[in-house]
Amino acid sequence: MKIAKAKKGQNVENVVDNVSIDEIKKHNEDSALALFLDLDFSVSQYKALVSDCVQRNARLYPNYTKIDAAKKNCLVQIQHSSDKEVFVSLQNILNKTTERLCDSVTQEWDERSLFNLELVVSIGFDSSSGHVSPHQKSADDTEEKIGTQTSLFVTCFNLLEISCKLKNFENHWINPTPQSIRFTRPLRMSVEKEDCENIRKEMKRLDKEINKLNGYKFILPNKKVVRVKYEIYKTMFDGKCVNSLIENPAASRCPMCLKTAHQFGNSSIDFTPKESSLSFGLSLLHAEIKAFEHLLHLSYRLELDPPGWDVRGITDNSS
Repeated sequence: MKIAKAKKGQNVENVVDNVSIDEIKKHNEDSALALFLDLDFSVSQYKALVSDCVQRNARLYPNYTKIDAAKKNCLVQIQHSSDKEVFVSLQNILNKTTERLCDSVTQEWDERSLFNLELVVSIGFDSSSGHVSPHQKSADDTEEKIGTQTSLFVTCFNLLEISCKLKNFENHWINPTPQSIRFTRPLRMSVEKEDCENIRKEMKRLDKEINKLNGYKFILPNKKVVRVKYEIYKTMFDGKCVNSLIENPAASRCPMCLKTAHQFGNSSIDFTPKESSLSFGLSLLHAEIKAFEHLLHLSYRLELDPPGWDVRGITDNSS
């Protein structure tokens, strides 16, 4: 029996009554976990939902113990944790993310394409301030460090694409929301300010981990062998981070060409972008804001023909 579709104005309950028991799709551990997280259930709420379904002879959801096991299967081992910071290995979290992603989107792909996959991610860091300072102090806290406890410095990466680079194979998955946090994974969180010293220190740590990255080979539940290599782009930075990384001392200078707004009116100056700056990418939001800001500054220097007039000297005769 096919499941009937509800027409406009038709009661959904009448449609459900026409569905046989064999056609009812039960939740597995992963789908139930996704529902648990999307609806922001508490443990007691989920257990109440499962209990109500059992009382109505409809075992649609697995027990919470299976949900908890599925959640732990998504986690990676923490490499280091302290009162000031916590971070995981870039290699380990990329491997775990690749396993989960391939299990979801590559089940029907050709085996030859699965053996030559490339995962593309963008990586970067940013900070936020104004957080509530904890009342409990660490053993190494000093008067100078107390102010940094209200700032949170976060390093993360975002999935962009996984695809096969072989010819005649068009299997690929592209992140539908690359500007969203939906496919973003945290790497490191620390209680510190986003100053030049911490920015360069974190970039040095990231470069060391990226240089040590290796490809990953594993087996899917359907017994297909997957081999993937990683392509990392360091492009998730704002203007402050880029200025610190390229050692641009003045925020008023363009981080791409290192020219000031006063120099933009001189067409004889070379505005070729620096390769070191372009390697950190262009944030769409900041690029659009800065581009129109520079266009506005250029318009200030235009010579009008005929010359401009003073609006205050014009009288409206029609009134």
